[in-house]
Amino acid sequence: MTLRGIARGTVIELEQGTGLPEGTVVEVEVKEVTASTPKRISPAELAQFLRSTPGVSQEDADELMRVIKEGRRPADYRGIFDEPEA
Repeated sequence: MTLRGIARGTVIELEQGTGLPEGTVVEVEVKEVTASTPKRISPAELAQFLRSTPGVSQEDADELMRVIKEGRRPADYRGIFDEPEA
């Protein structure tokens, strides 16, 4: 799981809870987040978020997943009129 937070000395304040029982021993990898660091979220995480958000139906979340899958492009973006690789 990846969570964001703010470092305050030896304490890291998380933006949200971990869902783990209090006192659970964890291992933390710390990386500085800069303005250019994008927050990455997978399509599955986005769909899960939408399913848990009030006002978003299961059908809406499923439609979003369908559109995401439909919009994926192949790794080779060349079109039929582009020059072939040598």
